Amino acid sequence: MNLIEVVVSTLSQVKVYLRQLSPSEYTRSLDLLSGASIGQHTRHILEFYDCLISQKENGEINYDNRSRDYRMESEPVFAAAVIDKICQTLPTCELDQLLTLAHGYDLENEQLVQVQTTFARELLYNVEHAIHHLAMIKIGLKILSPGMQLPADFGVAPSTIRHKNRSK
Repeated sequence: MNLIEVVVSTLSQVKVYLRQLSPSEYTRSLDLLSGASIGQHTRHILEFYDCLISQKENGEINYDNRSRDYRMESEPVFAAAVIDKICQTLPTCELDQLLTLAHGYDLENEQLVQVQTTFARELLYNVEHAIHHLAMIKIGLKILSPGMQLPADFGVAPSTIRHKNRSK
């Protein structure tokens, strides 16, 4: 499986619940998720991919400066359309494009830490980031919609699946 296929496969997990949740379920605040909704976690996942794609042209990626389009957290159909756009755009991207990743950790000023990276490395990061949030979303979905059918490997890292399969 190549990297683009990994991204598409990971984002397809998001579409599983987007097709099953009503907007009110999607936006419901869940105590178990510290008051966040499934929609907020979904927006967060999608924003990182969108940020990478939209900022790559200037050669610097700063996930702090993402769009924060709240339709992604309130409208499941819109979120699904964003996924489709991401998946259609990725094959046109240069995976070995050199980038600078900038991020601010200091709460007192806007000083940035900068490191060299590539588009492919950032895609890998986004996959891991998405899997982490999907694991939390899975917990929320069990509370919100206990009967929802999810794939067995939903929100589980491939390395964990391989490890479990070897242990059988």
